[in-house]
Amino acid sequence: MVSHDVSTMPNHLRTMVAGTTSPGVILIPQRLPIADAIDLLPLLCEAAEREDVQDRICLLPSLVIYGF
Repeated sequence: MVSHDVSTMPNHLRTMVAGTTSPGVILIPQRLPIADAIDLLPLLCEAAEREDVQDRICLLPSLVIYGF
């Protein structure tokens, strides 16, 4: 899932993964230009394995992946 909702999506994902698994969430802040997001998404897909982002959040543009 890709979302701009950096304020509430982490809590929603935390609640969701308490009972099941999630493919993960990629958060793109509103301030990040869309062209930059488009450039970064394929890099993330190439660099990260499925297990790297499962039940986790990846914050663009830093590509930091964190879990709960």
